[in-house]
Amino acid sequence: MPRSTHRVLSFVLPSLACALLFSATARGQVQRADFDETMRQWKAAWLELEEIKLEFRLSEESGQYELRDRFDEVKHRGDELRKQAIEQAASLYAESPQIVPDLANMLNGLPEKLYAEHDYRLAALAGNAVIRHDPGNSQLIFDTFKSAFFGNEFDLANETLERWTRRHGSPPDRLLPIVEVLALYRKAWEKELERRAAADNEPLPQIELETEKGAIVVALYEDDFPQIVGNIVSFVESRDLYREGLFFEVLADQTVRSGCPRNDGTTRLPLGRMPNLRPTPDDRGWHFRGVFSLVVVPGDNMAITQFFITRIPMPNMDGNNLVVGYIDSGMEVVDSLTETHELNEQLQLVPLPEIVPDRITAVRVLRKRDHEYNFRLDEPVEQGN
Repeated sequence: MPRSTHRVLSFVLPSLACALLFSATARGQVQRADFDETMRQWKAAWLELEEIKLEFRLSEESGQYELRDRFDEVKHRGDELRKQAIEQAASLYAESPQIVPDLANMLNGLPEKLYAEHDYRLAALAGNAVIRHDPGNSQLIFDTFKSAFFGNEFDLANETLERWTRRHGSPPDRLLPIVEVLALYRKAWEKELERRAAADNEPLPQIELETEKGAIVVALYEDDFPQIVGNIVSFVESRDLYREGLFFEVLADQTVRSGCPRNDGTTRLPLGRMPNLRPTPDDRGWHFRGVFSLVVVPGDNMAITQFFITRIPMPNMDGNNLVVGYIDSGMEVVDSLTETHELNEQLQLVPLPEIVPDRITAVRVLRKRDHEYNFRLDEPVEQGN
């Protein structure tokens, strides 16, 4: 290499390194400022809640209704700010080359707490950030992998699995059921996100299930299942389908079930017949966290009004039920529904004693497309392209 080239490189490379470092530092400063502002707003919301509590105790009964509404609004804002602050802290800490005491204090122990709250995505992000500064923590790697998969963060799950393999070799047997399907779910999730983004051009129909814990908004894949979605919308508008229905089967960290007129899983109100034996788990059939999936009756291949909402990805349901939509908002409500059953050692459903299931108190169509929705069962359900 000519000496002149050496001179040029000796000048350019350090300059480029300095420029990249400056750029990273500047970006980090902006992110830190955003985080500090979010924390300020979160603390302000918490203080406002304390003030409302005090006002409530001192107020007349006639003024307490307005205070309850204010409390709910501020609490919701505070919850959203908390999530935003955790996400920002995780991003900052994951990119930091060294331990940052206030971020470390905030994030240490948080993955377990978030997992218990069913916020698997945030649990995975927080766990990933802590692992960057504690790479030998095998339990946290294990938990972060599981949280990432449960939270539909399949790329992060794959990254965490690779981290485990590099340090500890083969994954534990307890993780093998997830490991075996991770690559498939990772690829399918990319298609699912593309599918949901494409629906922005012609928004999907939506129904809202109002419950005693809050509202659940379901987006329905009309392009893929026009007859079934049409029948659901028609039933909701003409017969208040799902109103007063119980979530009669709720399994912790798995699924919630409703949609049976008798609230016990015995009634089969048809929505459409499938053309094949059962829907195959193609790019429309994967049971990610937060999908709305109809029960398909074996034998006659009939999709019925009973539905599952998945709290985590459920590979064992792929191909056995029909995914016709997803939860557009209200997953925190789904996660809060009262558990009614548990699985025994033989994986049989066992009712929990003295449990009062949560109820769908109202249902309505939030959005539909510009055409008539009439109930019909005159032809098999054809899956869209």
